[in-house]
Amino acid sequence: AFLLNIEMNMCSICENRHILIEALNLAALKPAHLITKDSDLKREITGVSVIEPPVEHFVRSGDLVLSTGMNVGKDTTLMTRFVRDIARSEATALMLAVGPHALGFTPRARRVAREHGMPLFELPWEVRFSDISEAVLRLIISEQLETRRRDDFIWSLADGTFHSVDSVLTQAKRLGYDLTKPYIALVGELTKSEEGSPAPLLHTLQQRASEERVICLETSSGNRLVAFLQIKHLSQVETLVTGLEATWGVSETMTGVESFHSGYQAAQNALRIGLKLRGPKSVTYASDTLLAQLLLRLAKEGESYRLRERYLKPLEDYQTSTGVNILETLRVYFETQGDTSKAARHLNIHRQTLLHRLGKLQEVAQCDLNQADDRLALELCLRLLHSQES
Repeated sequence: AFLLNIEMNMCSICENRHILIEALNLAALKPAHLITKDSDLKREITGVSVIEPPVEHFVRSGDLVLSTGMNVGKDTTLMTRFVRDIARSEATALMLAVGPHALGFTPRARRVAREHGMPLFELPWEVRFSDISEAVLRLIISEQLETRRRDDFIWSLADGTFHSVDSVLTQAKRLGYDLTKPYIALVGELTKSEEGSPAPLLHTLQQRASEERVICLETSSGNRLVAFLQIKHLSQVETLVTGLEATWGVSETMTGVESFHSGYQAAQNALRIGLKLRGPKSVTYASDTLLAQLLLRLAKEGESYRLRERYLKPLEDYQTSTGVNILETLRVYFETQGDTSKAARHLNIHRQTLLHRLGKLQEVAQCDLNQADDRLALELCLRLLHSQES
C-alpha cells in the first residue's frame, strides 16, 4: 500500500470549518469532475490522504482522499469494497485519477458512495496529487490563521484590551463588521452532558444567524462560548439558541465599541445567575437579573448579616426546635401576597393552622406583618438566604 497522509497537528484545526465547496474553487481542483451529482459539497475538510488499497485505518474522518485506483480500478468488486471502506472512514470525498489503473468509478461504486453521502470525483491522469495536497493544505492554514486573527479580535472586544477605538473600527471594517451598529453580547456554557468541543454549537449558531440575517461574531474558550450579535429585537435570541445544549446569558443592547466589554460582563453575570436560579439550558437576560445582582452584593455586606441575625435567626432556632418549617410558611405567605386562604392551600394545611403559625412567627421574631418595614425586612432576608443557598 502506498500512503501519503498529510497531517495537520494543530488541534484547533478541527474546530474550524473548511468545506469541500470552497476547495473546489482552487485552481488545482478545477479539473475535478463531480460524479455523484446529488452529493453534499458542504462537507468539512481537515486533511488530505493519498492512498491505494488496503484502506485499513489510514484514512481519517474529514480527509479528502486521492487515489489512482491501483489494483482495484479494473475489478468491480474490489472497486466497490475500496469506495465502501473509504466512506466508512467518514472521509469527506474521494477523487480518482482516471488512467492506466482505473477508467472511472463503476455504477456499484457510485451507488455505495451515495448510500454513505460521500461525493466522488474523477480527475485527469495528468493532475498531480502533490499540487492538490499543497493547495488544499494552504487553504486550511490560511483559513486557520484568519480564524485566529478573528478570534483575537473578538476577545479584545470582550476583554476591553484593544489599543484604541479607531484601531478597533479599522480592524472591524477589514473583517466586514460595522461596530457602530447596536449589538448584544451572548455568553454560553456547555452543559455537563455536552462537555467537549464547542465547535458544533458555534457552527449551528452561525448557520442560524445567517438564516435570520443576523451579523454574528462568535468564538469560544474551553466550554465557554461568546458571541456578539447585531440584532434588532432581543426576541431573536430565543430563535438562535433554542435546542442548543448550553446555558445562556444575554446582555442588554450595546452601542459603541467601549460598551462591548461591559456587555460581555453583563452577559457573564446573567449566565451565572441563571445557572444558579434556573439551572442548565436556561436563557437569562441581564435586564431580568438586576434585583438578583443587588441581592448578591448585599449578601456580601456585613449589614445583611445583622439583618438576618435580627429577623431570621430566631425563626431558624424555632424551626430547629419544633420541626415546623416556619420559613417555608413565610415564603409561601409572601408569594401569595398575604392571601391566607391561598397560602394554606399551597401548604396543604388548614387556614387556622396557618394563622396560628403566622402569629407564632411574629411572636418569635418580634415583628408585625401588618407593618411595612417588618414585611420588607423579612422578605429581603428570605431573598438573601435564597441567593446564598443558590
